[in-house]
Amino acid sequence: MTMGWNIFPWFAAATALLAVVASVLALCNHRRAALAASSLAVAVLSAFVVLLWVGLERPPMRTMGETRLWYSLFLLVAGVATYARWRFKWVLSFSTLMATVFMVINCLRPELHDKGLMPALQSAWFMPHVAVYMFSYALLGVATLMAVYYLVKRDERVLSAIDNLLGGGLALFTVGMLTGALWAKQAWGEDW
Repeated sequence: MTMGWNIFPWFAAATALLAVVASVLALCNHRRAALAASSLAVAVLSAFVVLLWVGLERPPMRTMGETRLWYSLFLLVAGVATYARWRFKWVLSFSTLMATVFMVINCLRPELHDKGLMPALQSAWFMPHVAVYMFSYALLGVATLMAVYYLVKRDERVLSAIDNLLGGGLALFTVGMLTGALWAKQAWGEDW
């Protein structure tokens, strides 16, 4: 296990604490403070990603633990962006909960971080493929939650948010498939 993963629980705890504070502030109608705390949570987790990247001397996108790390980060980013744009207070709580679940799994399952890398994962197309997919999954996850909220509350404001989140998520998903095809072509010599 690299030095980066040894310090992850501290970054995860700080990120989760800031995200929980942001969620409570949002629910109590303290919008600016909620945005500041949630942005700080994203910055803390981003700092860990950068430190891990430097420590590994490669993008941290090749193991299940690293994938969960990115998903945690992108869930928080999607939550902050949705809250900032459409002011749905509960979105921060959802993104906090989901990101925290993935961070806790990474803390409890350290064996997910220390895996040998197969040659196919050393392609330059692998990193954009995974990053774009993770962000599209985060956007589509928030869009799904918004759709469920609409079915329960019939709040018309949600439709605009769902539309934008789905459009962005599907666009990124398409880019992810294209970069995946390029990665497969380079790694295996044929389109996948």
